[in-house]
Amino acid sequence: MLIVAEEELGAAAALSFEEARRLECVGEVSFLVQELRRRLGQGPHALLGVPADAGRAAVQAAYEQIAAVLGPGRMPPGCPPELLREAGEVFGQVDAAHQALAGAIERQQRAAVPLPPQRVIQRAEEDPSRRHFALGRDWLARRNYWQAADALRQAVRLKPDDAAYRQHLGVALMQTRRLPEAEEHLVEAARLEPNNPAHFVALGRVYRAGRLNRKAAEAYQRALRIDPSNRYARAELAELGEQLPERRAGSGLFRKIFGKG
Repeated sequence: MLIVAEEELGAAAALSFEEARRLECVGEVSFLVQELRRRLGQGPHALLGVPADAGRAAVQAAYEQIAAVLGPGRMPPGCPPELLREAGEVFGQVDAAHQALAGAIERQQRAAVPLPPQRVIQRAEEDPSRRHFALGRDWLARRNYWQAADALRQAVRLKPDDAAYRQHLGVALMQTRRLPEAEEHLVEAARLEPNNPAHFVALGRVYRAGRLNRKAAEAYQRALRIDPSNRYARAELAELGEQLPERRAGSGLFRKIFGKG
């Protein structure tokens, strides 16, 4: 009887904890909804809680923080219907503010960066992807990585089997810290051109940015097997130094696609 009683008390305690957590989540939603309602009418910057000179990364981070609480599928179970309705209305305003600010920042960036010379885009009618690629390379050289990624993504969309397009897109995405997407395009570039060491050097840099040092070493070693004199792969492999364990990395996406050799 004592054991049964203890089990019942444990179950009741667990239920109480779950209920307390649910109420805490509902309270968080309610507080955020009221705070955002207070900011309505003060402009998109105030609604997102960012300064007037906020850049694209700051605007995106503020939006994602709100979406983590009020976004679709994030509401806690058992939330009162009235609170659900209010949260949906407020998040709609937040979403509109985010889109407005992102569009304004993009227009400002386009206006601030002069277009490349006419010779770069004169063959656009012959192959539209070339224009996007030329624009992307130009913005990449100017370190305007968000604009570069947008242009290069269009080039890849029009010509998905061009390894150079995917490599440049992967580099731009890495600079904007979108590492999984950068890896995806660089892996595909390496699949399309398995004997081009530049793809593997770029892939190694993505892995280093994500602190996946063993996978980075594999990529640099693959580049050196193709071109033993590749100074970029050799230098960056040496920089890993003591960070790497003696044992090589095991199976993974890289090995599945390119094998052990």
